[in-house]
Amino acid sequence: MSSQNNNNNVELQKRIQCYCINLDSKNERWEQMQEHFAAIFPDMERFPAVLGRSLEKYPDNVHDFSYRLHVGRRILPGEVGCYLSHLGVLQRFLESDREFALICEDDIIPQKSLGPLLENLLAQSYAWEFVRLHHYCCHKAIPCCGLRNDYRLGMSFGGKISSACYLVSRRGARRLLRKLTPVREPYDLALHHGWLGIREFLVCPSPIELSQESNSTSIVGERYNDDSVLFSLSSAFFHLTSRCKRYPLILFRLLRYKIFSR
Repeated sequence: MSSQNNNNNVELQKRIQCYCINLDSKNERWEQMQEHFAAIFPDMERFPAVLGRSLEKYPDNVHDFSYRLHVGRRILPGEVGCYLSHLGVLQRFLESDREFALICEDDIIPQKSLGPLLENLLAQSYAWEFVRLHHYCCHKAIPCCGLRNDYRLGMSFGGKISSACYLVSRRGARRLLRKLTPVREPYDLALHHGWLGIREFLVCPSPIELSQESNSTSIVGERYNDDSVLFSLSSAFFHLTSRCKRYPLILFRLLRYKIFSR
């Protein structure tokens, strides 16, 4: 059985490049992530995270005014760093020769069943471009099919969102890079909105947990508030229109998946 598991892991390593987004100053987190993923991805690549508050000037693809219209407040430096880090790792993946990328933030803990689950997901890669592996959406998810070890592949209309860990194909990464710029909302929220036009799924229950370190991020303590009623109303309108777009889109994808998977 151990030999079979090793062979399966080798196959995963050939097809999936695992990335850990980690600040250069957070060596302990990097070492913990290496330990967590040693059995499945001993070649996990460390991607240097962007520290938002160290930037003298935001890049041209960060639109502060548009951000205020969409979110209702000014952008936080930590949110800029998080967003740019994910865009950077997606670009790094597309420069590699792997078919898929497992993108992880450095404050997660994988379940032991992650390896077999990834094998199962690759066997159904024709159906998805992006799979969320950490989330809080199971209570609002509609199951599409069963996976190994009592996991289910599903779609969600809502729920608390997360960008802590996800699996993405090359086509999905190209679409994300194209659709996720300019920066106009937090990265996890941008991933959630239906205007991305990407075939997204999630795994229930979540095979990834957050570590205690997740309570201390570069965004903690950063708070900007806008008193302008205009920005508040604009943000509320944006979220309403986003839901109006997302719900029919998810329903369409669900029906299409049910039809073509028969």
